[in-house]
Amino acid sequence: MNGRHSLCNLLMTHQLNHLLYEGQHFNIGMFDCPVTWPDFRNTGPIKDGYLLAFPRTAVKIRHAHCKDTIVADANIVTVYNKNQEYERFPLSHYGDRCDWIAFSPTLVTDTLRALGDSVAEEQAQLFRFRYCASSSQAYAQFRQLVLYLQQTPTPDPLFIEESIIHLFYQIMQSAYRDWQLPGQRSKPSTQRRHATLVNNAREILATEYRQSLSLEQLAQMVNSSPYHLCRVYKATQGDSIHQSLVQLRLRDALTQVAESQVDFSTIAADVGFSDHSHFTQSFRKAFGMTPALWRQQKQIA
Repeated sequence: MNGRHSLCNLLMTHQLNHLLYEGQHFNIGMFDCPVTWPDFRNTGPIKDGYLLAFPRTAVKIRHAHCKDTIVADANIVTVYNKNQEYERFPLSHYGDRCDWIAFSPTLVTDTLRALGDSVAEEQAQLFRFRYCASSSQAYAQFRQLVLYLQQTPTPDPLFIEESIIHLFYQIMQSAYRDWQLPGQRSKPSTQRRHATLVNNAREILATEYRQSLSLEQLAQMVNSSPYHLCRVYKATQGDSIHQSLVQLRLRDALTQVAESQVDFSTIAADVGFSDHSHFTQSFRKAFGMTPALWRQQKQIA
């Protein structure tokens, strides 16, 4: 069979969306779109509800009517209003792979009102931002829920629903708090320049996080001074550049540990850690357990 026919057969059997859980106020699923997919750039608007996506591979996302793109990597949650139209552009060699939660307008409205936002359920645009930070705890918690749903034929609905509601509140609470970062209170023109600088740096980190990068090298790649890049990144993101880099490495490792039998030293080296002990220490600090315990609890048969 030639390569073209093999690709055609693959595309005919490939499923972009896989629903893991369907509830009254939210659904949970997995999205898997290889870069070879014919409609990779535009797979249609968000139809399932008000959606949070947790990227597992890095892509660039541009919402309709927006000029700039978002670097969607494992350190953030991308946010979509219902019927949001958008385009994607590849960064990862694979394409776009993420886990997602689609919420009802009622649940979104109740949550945002609890945080002091005077939204109305009939509004089309309940979310006021396109992405927000994802803490290591939130990322691990949702990955844990996804693995639980994959492994459990009859999941406990009370456990799933309560966990998701708490997780959603925590993520939105952090997102609203981030609006108050000092770097976001400058003039609009300065904000745009800073956003472009940080976005360019994050794009490089999303694709090169396995490599050893110096601040000088990164600054040259984005046409900035090291001091300016370091200051602006911290002011707008809340985390340092190094903290973002380490989190990208750890979140890649989190999946590899749970879904493979590869030894931890190999995984550590693959994602960019210089030694096994540093990897284990960083993993435990971020996720509250060692790689060995995470594999023991989350291994998919």
